[in-house]
Amino acid sequence: MGRQQALASAVRQATCLLRQSQSATLSEPVAEYGGRVSLLTGLSRTAWQTLPRSPASEAHRFFSTGPAEQSALAKARQAVNSITHAPGRAAKSASKALSGSSNAVYSRLPRQAQKLITSASQPGQLQKALGLQAEAFWQAHRRKFALAACALGAYFLWKTLFGVTSIFVNLSETMAETGFLALAVALVAFLYLYLRRKWGVNADTVYRNAMYQLNTNAGVLEVMGAPLAGSDVRAYVSSGGGLRLKGLLPRFRSRRLQMIFPLRGSDRRGLVSLEAKKLHGTYRFKLLAVDVPAAAGAEQRIFLEGDQQIYARGGVMGELRDPFLRALSLKEVHEEEDEMDDAAQEAEELQAERIREAELLSRKPKSMDEGGGMYAHERAYHSARGMWQRMFAPAQAEPAAEAHQGQEAARASDQASSTANMLPGDAQQQEPEGKVASEAATNTKPPAPWGPGS
Repeated sequence: MGRQQALASAVRQATCLLRQSQSATLSEPVAEYGGRVSLLTGLSRTAWQTLPRSPASEAHRFFSTGPAEQSALAKARQAVNSITHAPGRAAKSASKALSGSSNAVYSRLPRQAQKLITSASQPGQLQKALGLQAEAFWQAHRRKFALAACALGAYFLWKTLFGVTSIFVNLSETMAETGFLALAVALVAFLYLYLRRKWGVNADTVYRNAMYQLNTNAGVLEVMGAPLAGSDVRAYVSSGGGLRLKGLLPRFRSRRLQMIFPLRGSDRRGLVSLEAKKLHGTYRFKLLAVDVPAAAGAEQRIFLEGDQQIYARGGVMGELRDPFLRALSLKEVHEEEDEMDDAAQEAEELQAERIREAELLSRKPKSMDEGGGMYAHERAYHSARGMWQRMFAPAQAEPAAEAHQGQEAARASDQASSTANMLPGDAQQQEPEGKVASEAATNTKPPAPWGPGS
């Protein structure tokens, strides 16, 4: 209690002294002595000091600087500071606790989330971080999104067509559903191909457009000679495309294509370098140049679109040019290598055919003279067959011979009867039966001709 009372008295004394210092006027001592006035901050409060000091100025002094007073004022100031700074200290401790808890939560987040928070905490990096995340997500799942969009579009289009047509035309449900489903799928597929053609870059289309511009340019035709012919040997680099964020709205990047291909004319040969951009479904050439070798040995570069600055930026054309020229110089070497490969392949095919024929010949049975023989089961079968023929062949031959003779006799009798039917009735009666039977049995003499003396 005594300590609190002393502290309260010190606070009251300090408050009283501060009020006295605020209500004091300093114009009189400054005007009277004309001295320099400086602001001093003592241990207890703010004081004014005039130089030089004189008894008159001491009379105007409105504070005392005794040791007891200074100690009391110091204690009072400490108490006041502790009371006034208590909310700030509490806020600092709370911020430290929050920072500790936030660090604990941050350490448990996935790495991608940590990168996103770190990028967002830096000024100007939020948009870049969001754009990177959106681009990565689009590249990983764009085919799924395209398939889902096509399926939903086909479904809603099918239902819309079926509902609208059912109002005006009375069709069977099965026929209408099947027909309109096929129509919806066809329309969605057509729309997909149209969008792909509009936003995608086709190297063949760029090549054809470049050849059209080259064949219609008078300067190139005059230098190289008409007509101009390209080549299927082309080198190109495709860039751009995908999503990007402009503000917070997603946008599609325009696609670009850098290409190099050789060009031949009736007088000279050259190398074409181009850069095309697909903007809203239309190809625009940022660069179209032809390098033609001059008579002095240096190259002459003809620009149809663009300039040297666009040609040299990024070094893309230079990187494409050197390996492309090296590949063109190896064209004859590649042709010779292809001929050698074809000859080697033909030789391999002939060798395989010979091996196949040799295997077929080796599988055929050989005669006894060539070293062939029989297996054990083949030899047993051959022996059994010979024994069967020797034992039962004569007994089977006699009935077979008798049957053969009977067949011959029947055939002869049929022939005789047919001949007799051709003769008149009297001759048939006079013909002896024994003679006909003997002729039919022997089958050696023809039947007697018909005549008046028979």
